[in-house]
Amino acid sequence: MSTAGVAVLCSSCGGRLARDNTGTVCSPCRRTHIENAAHVGAVTSRDGPRITETFAAEGLFGVADELNCSPQDALDVLLNLQLVPFVSAKRRLLLRALLDHKDESHIAAGEALDISRWTVATYRRQLGTERPESTATSAS
Repeated sequence: MSTAGVAVLCSSCGGRLARDNTGTVCSPCRRTHIENAAHVGAVTSRDGPRITETFAAEGLFGVADELNCSPQDALDVLLNLQLVPFVSAKRRLLLRALLDHKDESHIAAGEALDISRWTVATYRRQLGTERPESTATSAS
């Protein structure tokens, strides 16, 4: 049976991969990843100590504000500086998706991402993105 009619989709953007692409990411997404990695490397090489201090005090969103970038780009900076434990490409995508659920409870975010609320809580703690109201209510 021939698989010539079956479309293989990019794991990043969902677009169709070229027939000669044996990977899981399309060429435009791969290029974007390479360019982002180069930018992150340039930022971290000159601002490492400042970013480390900001992350310790304000978490990922503080780093994003400090660098005037998106939370997803700030995540890449933190991974590059090894302030967040090394992750696989799959977990990196999951962390990026979790940032889009920042205003949701651990339970709601977990259900949306098909992971446990405990995993959500652990990832948020590692990223310094705990929801302030959930921290305040658990302390009382």
